[in-house]
Amino acid sequence: MHPLSLPFKASILATTIALTACGGDSSGGSSTPSGLSGNPVGTAVISVKGGNANYQAGSGGSIEIEKKYSAAPLNITVNGLPDTNHQLPAVTVNLGSNPANITTSTTVSVDTTGITSGTLYLRGNRMFRYDGAVSDGPSPVPVLSKESTMITGIKVASGAVLTLDYNGSNGNLYLYNDIQNDGEITVAAAAMPANVADLSFYLFNYVGSGSINLAGKETGQRGGDFEMYANIVNNSGNIVTSGADGDASTVVGNSGYVRIFSQAAIANSGAIQTSAGSSSGSRTAPGANIEMYSLRDLVNSGNLTASAGSGVNSTSRYSGGSIRLGAGSLLLNTGNLTTDGADSVLNATETDGGEGGFGGEITLSLSGEGAEGLAYAAPRLVNTGTLQANGGDSAYDSYVAGRGGNIRIDVEESDYGNEVPSNPALVVVSGNLLAEGGNATAVSGSGEGFGAQGGNIDISHDAQINSELPTQIVGYARLDASGGDALRSGSGGSIEITGESNSDDEDDAVTYAPAPSIKVATDLLLNGGQVVTSETLSAIARAGNGGSTYLGTYTGHAFLQPELSFSFDGNVSATADDVSNASDGSGGFFLIRAPHKATIRGTISLNGSNDTAVPADGENDGYNEGGNGGAVFVSSQFSLVDFNAQVSANGGAGQLEGGDGGFLMLASAKGSAINGSISVAGGNASATEVNGDETFGGHGGMLSIDSGDLRNNLRASYTITAGTGTTAGISGGVYVDTNCIVGICSNRGPMIP
Repeated sequence: MHPLSLPFKASILATTIALTACGGDSSGGSSTPSGLSGNPVGTAVISVKGGNANYQAGSGGSIEIEKKYSAAPLNITVNGLPDTNHQLPAVTVNLGSNPANITTSTTVSVDTTGITSGTLYLRGNRMFRYDGAVSDGPSPVPVLSKESTMITGIKVASGAVLTLDYNGSNGNLYLYNDIQNDGEITVAAAAMPANVADLSFYLFNYVGSGSINLAGKETGQRGGDFEMYANIVNNSGNIVTSGADGDASTVVGNSGYVRIFSQAAIANSGAIQTSAGSSSGSRTAPGANIEMYSLRDLVNSGNLTASAGSGVNSTSRYSGGSIRLGAGSLLLNTGNLTTDGADSVLNATETDGGEGGFGGEITLSLSGEGAEGLAYAAPRLVNTGTLQANGGDSAYDSYVAGRGGNIRIDVEESDYGNEVPSNPALVVVSGNLLAEGGNATAVSGSGEGFGAQGGNIDISHDAQINSELPTQIVGYARLDASGGDALRSGSGGSIEITGESNSDDEDDAVTYAPAPSIKVATDLLLNGGQVVTSETLSAIARAGNGGSTYLGTYTGHAFLQPELSFSFDGNVSATADDVSNASDGSGGFFLIRAPHKATIRGTISLNGSNDTAVPADGENDGYNEGGNGGAVFVSSQFSLVDFNAQVSANGGAGQLEGGDGGFLMLASAKGSAINGSISVAGGNASATEVNGDETFGGHGGMLSIDSGDLRNNLRASYTITAGTGTTAGISGGVYVDTNCIVGICSNRGPMIP
């Protein structure tokens, strides 16, 4: 299939023929790789949970998963195991015509005082071996920097340490050939007392199992930056640029960053550490950045850590660094990437602690926007490692923990899905993705601690009209955006899973690039956090609300595609926790929008809080009310809804007033089958007066089911009863097509957004 050069203003029929002729039905024998090696049940999670506290918890963050510009499906499932097979270019070490073989620990310096024949030295970004030549004349001096004595490659043997001494300056080392490092490469400790010297390599290939050590060595010393530019990098050794720990009087040293760039390939299985040091008596420091980019292939199985340290941070926040992995053809990560914010700890007298640091950023990127790349035969991005950017914990009274960081997995094949010379990319994501808010810790008995909001996790695949490759988000037991636990618990966050086509509004789009069908087969948790009562805090408890789920496919030209369906099979929970004489919470929101058939299976729980505490004599504080139930919206623009699920969106019970039942609204072009069970009952109140006051039951909820052809079939059991009290609530209603079949339908609730 080739991109079509048809503007939107051209014949829509012509576009339709071209799309279907290219294999709108792929069942005729065309095979497309799945990117999976098996189909076991997974246990991984995607989590942006809010942090816990004794007083105020953090709300859940946001999870967004999006695919654009391809009819190939987006699958988000509990089953599936990514295929991690790969083949990288072979590399044979070539040290050139004048190598330096380091077999014992050796220091190579810019200082050539008293130099003798055979000594290695540094001069002008190069390394040389002195050949004993001296100048002519009555006062001969060594002849240095002869091109014939320039070192072409370096080999460091196992057990040997190569120390580069730039005498107070940062170092750049250029080599025509390779480095093979099986020992250790470092810089002179005394080069810069407050800072370890920075070091950069410019060479052909780097191969080795040895370490590169630019870590701070003295208390509070800054680590050095490390950069490497090469054709191929094959590293299995550790790279460390961490700042040194502090003490009671010296703050932690900052870390250096690590940047590795290659023309052909990076294969890294070594640990890379740019985390800050820690201190039990002074502040810490932020994590530094780690960046690896290959124009072609990048395979990482090493653990990369760019976290902030821990310390007595008071009102200062120290964030995790950023970790960025990028490639133009293959990006395969099986290693664990961590960029947590700083944890605060108590000082020695336990009278102070500090804020938590914000989680850092993690980005995996395969980019070929326009003519920029992805020109290789089979570009793909695969992740199975744990990506973690959690906020740090706070310590002591009134401090706030750090919010979760940002995780982004991004594949860009095109601007608008068409006119792309690149090849379609395969995207397969598994492994834990964690951007949780930090917790409030070490709070005194009557003090207040504040948990932090969860972060943001974004998986985005901008595909193209040519692509028949599925986008696989697999092995996930759940997606979790729940609020944290506390006396005042956090509300649930948001989960958004969408597919999109391009549109007429995009002026640069000259061809219709379709949208995907979507399958979600895992659990979604967006609960308000648990309410944890306290005997020492005087504040009123509060239940967080349930969060919001938005699932849908969006296109202005659905009739151009034979199928644009949305399938959900899992458990959704966006409930509010129960309270006792406290502020209630409401159930959450669940929406599915499909151009064609929408299929829903599983359970959907969107219940409001119960508050069944019996008020004391004379009590009149405005609480003792149930929370409202949530809302379910499902629509099919051109087809039908196949619904067989158990829905619970009940109002909570309260001694004074019950919460109102929620809503279920289905809208479709064709008659739908609605099975399962649906409960949107109002919550009950006390059957007798409380302190002389009337009590009010919650109103029953509403079922509204509409179809364009008036052929809906409601076979589900349903509960729409009003809550009881000295005054009962108003009954709910069931509206099917043009008829109110039971109850009161004058309040049909909000329209589908």
